Amino acid sequence: MKTCRDCKITKEKKEFSIRQPICKPCRSKVMAQRYLDNKEHHNKKSKAWYQANKSIVSIKGKAARASNRESINLKRRLKKYGITLEQYNQKLVENNNSCEICKKPFTETPAIDHDHTTGQFRSLLCDNDNTALGLMKENLATLESSMSYLKKYKK
Repeated sequence: MKTCRDCKITKEKKEFSIRQPICKPCRSKVMAQRYLDNKEHHNKKSKAWYQANKSIVSIKGKAARASNRESINLKRRLKKYGITLEQYNQKLVENNNSCEICKKPFTETPAIDHDHTTGQFRSLLCDNDNTALGLMKENLATLESSMSYLKKYKK
């Protein structure tokens, strides 16, 4: 057990960094205040470091994005359509990892289908079915007319 110099509360040693007289929460407060008091100095140092290491940062960033491209794209799309990863995964399970329209298993990342007027998330579809709905402008009359047409010429 150890007593924090700032808050005067006795805590377990794991609540303290090595050789620090104050606990981690108090140290966070102190460091945040130190940053705010010297914000211009810290920003200047950060910019100088970045300029000196720009090529390394760029190379590492590109490598990180390349190795996590699918994850990054999925997170961007989830944010765009206002759904969580849990909702996305739940819909995958509900649909048995397949398109809700054609029932074929997904071989690629599924398209996130949404209502274009309300923006409301509907389901996960294969790219072909999602594109078909979009090209038909989600118009029920056009879709029904297309079905009648196909039935008329179906052999």
